[in-house]
Amino acid sequence: MIFRIPRHRIVQSRHCWLPGLALLALLLTLPGCTPKAQALDSREVAFAGQQYRVVHIDLRREQLGLYWRNPQDGQPFGSIESLQITSNDPSPPPPSYVAISGGLFKDMAIHDFDMARWLLGEDPVEVYAAGSCLVDPVIGELGDVDTARTVLKTASGKLCVISNSRRSGFGYDQRIEAFASAGMVRADNVLESTTQVWSDAGVASDRLQNFFLDRYAEAYRREMDHFADMLDGHPAAVGYADGVAALALAEAATESIRSGAPVRL
Repeated sequence: MIFRIPRHRIVQSRHCWLPGLALLALLLTLPGCTPKAQALDSREVAFAGQQYRVVHIDLRREQLGLYWRNPQDGQPFGSIESLQITSNDPSPPPPSYVAISGGLFKDMAIHDFDMARWLLGEDPVEVYAAGSCLVDPVIGELGDVDTARTVLKTASGKLCVISNSRRSGFGYDQRIEAFASAGMVRADNVLESTTQVWSDAGVASDRLQNFFLDRYAEAYRREMDHFADMLDGHPAAVGYADGVAALALAEAATESIRSGAPVRL
């Protein structure tokens, strides 16, 4: 579905992130729980009317992405060789949501698949995933997993391990380690504040942020800025094809769990 919204309303939303987020929710095109074939069919409809569309992939506009604007463009730490991506939610969603979510890979890990493609600089050609239901047995009864490990491998041999859990127990746990030929880049968790207490018992800090709207508030602001820039003629930073590619990885991971074998793409 395409929503036609006057440009001035988008520009007004650039400096107020809550209306901007509500607007962005109307413009989401990341396929999510949509099957890949249906997402490909929808692409023709999406572009037929030459409407402006944004693929909402928040991780790319988070702190690591801001520092590493082009991961293949002569960075001081060399060329990337492997990735470790960790994504653990604070607590599992209610069963009513799990039932319609499309599963852990399409609902949750799909953001990690997109980040992996972008940082690796090439598409994975092999996907192997293992999953279990260790957090909530009801999730398993609904045919999903709540704990998963996925290994991606590219044609050149680059590797990425993605760790997902529906429950961390200590907040919104989002970390990335990118190992390269001459160093490493790491994006760590974000705390509620920078306050620390130092004593003879050690160092105590604040809690991790506990919700994705808090963690990615600035990312959403930047997405709205980017969308307004697109209306001025700037190209989209993330395209519809990126969303479909991440969806293909999610479906491959689901098939790998089902078959117990790696899936070639």
